[in-house]
Amino acid sequence: HISVLYPFKPLDEVTERDLELLRDVFASEPIEPITFARTGRFPGVVYLAPEDEARFRRITDELTTQWPDYLPYSGTFDDVIPHLTVTHGLPEHELDGIEAELAPHLPIETLATEAWLMTYDGDEWSCEARLPFRDVR
Repeated sequence: HISVLYPFKPLDEVTERDLELLRDVFASEPIEPITFARTGRFPGVVYLAPEDEARFRRITDELTTQWPDYLPYSGTFDDVIPHLTVTHGLPEHELDGIEAELAPHLPIETLATEAWLMTYDGDEWSCEARLPFRDVR
């Protein structure tokens, strides 16, 4: 998955109006292929970088405009880099090997048709709402 806004409102605070606004944001985005052509790194993390990162930045910007009290990663980072985490929590010396194993399989192309509103209860993640992208095919 590619997170576009985390954390978000606690589920018991999400209103029907919030869900309507979320549906509108994602319905304005067309279904388009997503291509991952390179890896990237954060400390302890290997990720795949989407070629069209501007799309994900635009979605994040729209969400934070609608919900300014919920900044990506609680405002910890000045620049939120769109990414799909491959692995995390491993020692740095192991990440080089993981990147080398991924390289021959790139680029990877996929098609996302919807976004999900996810919640975490401390043990597991649950999908609370499916938010379709606009189908222009």
